[in-house]
Amino acid sequence: MRSDRSFLLGMKKAIVFIDGNNFYYRLKYLTREFKRTPLLKFSYREFCKWLCKDFELVDIRYYIGAVKQKKNNLKARRCMQINKDCLRS
Repeated sequence: MRSDRSFLLGMKKAIVFIDGNNFYYRLKYLTREFKRTPLLKFSYREFCKWLCKDFELVDIRYYIGAVKQKKNNLKARRCMQINKDCLRS
């Protein structure tokens, strides 16, 4: 028998899957348009908690396409680092 309370209370569980590329560019547009939360201060974890407020949030999965690694491509490296930093928040 499981010991966590969500099982005993019958709470539904959720896993959030984020399409990183589309989400990032839409978020970039919205933060510029409405000037509320700076792009790098956005918390994916808090957003997912809000999204699943009536569920037990089990996991968050963030997917991005492969970044093409070209020799001396600083833009690609910066993009990848920004995505990693956002996931840590």
